Amino acid sequence: MVLGRFKEVWRRRRRFPAAGHEKAGFAAEAQVGHLIEAGIADTCWRVFHGPRIPAPKEKRCREVDFVVIGPDEVWMVECKHWSGRMEIVDGEVIQHRRNDHGQLNHKDTFGIIAHKGDVLREYHEGEMPTKITSFVVFSNQNLEIPNDIMARKDCLRQSDLLKLLPSEAKKTQPSKLSKESASLVKTLETVGSWDLVNLHGGREYNGDLLSVSEDSGVLHAVFNSRDYYDAIKIETERSWLKGLFNPSCQAIMIKDGEEVKRCSVNPSASLQIRRAARSQATTVEWRHVTRIDLMSKPEHHNMRK
Repeated sequence: MVLGRFKEVWRRRRRFPAAGHEKAGFAAEAQVGHLIEAGIADTCWRVFHGPRIPAPKEKRCREVDFVVIGPDEVWMVECKHWSGRMEIVDGEVIQHRRNDHGQLNHKDTFGIIAHKGDVLREYHEGEMPTKITSFVVFSNQNLEIPNDIMARKDCLRQSDLLKLLPSEAKKTQPSKLSKESASLVKTLETVGSWDLVNLHGGREYNGDLLSVSEDSGVLHAVFNSRDYYDAIKIETERSWLKGLFNPSCQAIMIKDGEEVKRCSVNPSASLQIRRAARSQATTVEWRHVTRIDLMSKPEHHNMRK
């Protein structure tokens, strides 16, 4: 038994560190989000972080980093934290990475975010605000952007975005949203985002949480009750001493920041998440999970390609 517990603690202590570029990208997007939140504070403006807009004709959902809704306008904002230099070749955005790490073809980056505005227009069943604008915000100041690309109205540095926000605008802002903008807010409140699975060591998987194995215990029984909880915190004993004598692994189900249920979970059991931009599901054992935020809409899972 002691040997078995020793192996279990050893498994639990395995770390999953976040890749450097992923960590930088997440941090940059969060920074842009904080910038927008601060820039619209004490106004009628609203911002939605990472909404996934259903596109039934494409049999998928279209994720947007930020949708910002003003009194009678909408911003579709995509955030990129690239390094090196970029250019546009035959309508496609090419990133030349630093230190001779090759190049990446990001397709029509500007056209893609503009298309997402069309998807939102089609999904929303009411009238749209008068103006829909799309931006790509490049948050890394070290990225070399040619003058002809920077001259585009849909190409912004982070400092350019700041100047557009209500906190910096010199004109007087309306005190409430137009009927069209208010209606769009209600529509966006019904769409989800990605589920987020946090692993021990800092790595994050965003995607659709598809299932949990039957041997997960209570978690398997309540998996489909998403109205009951919106987050799961996993408390796993990883210290050598306590782990050998009390190898507990508990799941704490949370709703609106409050604990609603606590139960034991089998650390060897697993969940399946289909990560963003992946076609196959990834299996993760509960012993490696620290927290899950449930933000997707299960009814939209089958819309992914």
